[in-house]
Amino acid sequence: MFVVKYGPPVAGMVSTWNAVPERRGSVDPGARGPIPYSADYDEIWDRVVTTFQHHAEAGKKVGCTMRWELESLQPFNHPTEVVKMMNDVNHSHFKMMYDTGHFQACSVIGHNQVQPGEVFSNQIEFIDMLPEDCIGHIHLCDTTMETS
Repeated sequence: MFVVKYGPPVAGMVSTWNAVPERRGSVDPGARGPIPYSADYDEIWDRVVTTFQHHAEAGKKVGCTMRWELESLQPFNHPTEVVKMMNDVNHSHFKMMYDTGHFQACSVIGHNQVQPGEVFSNQIEFIDMLPEDCIGHIHLCDTTMETS
């Protein structure tokens, strides 16, 4: 595994490329928590979309599909934002990494969402919203939140 830091379109964006057993990479918007109120939401959105497109195109050139691992600490974590992000990036080499714990936090618990929150009674409602064929990898974990 190796880490690549890209300059533009978003300085400091970090990607992790796993070479074995298949060519794949994970991308993360790089920020933690809600976007500050003083920030330009649309400008940040456009920069993340452009960066994801850049990663997907770079992956395509080497036979790699980039996967976005959605986490509740990322700035765009409302289910409708996730759907919009997938539609706006719109690249054959960009997919979601569906992690059951992270999807639970983002869609059922509403963890770290700027209010008003956007929550569902279960993850299936969120999954049903996603564009067809956008999930490229699955992580299963215990999401009962009943650990002792």
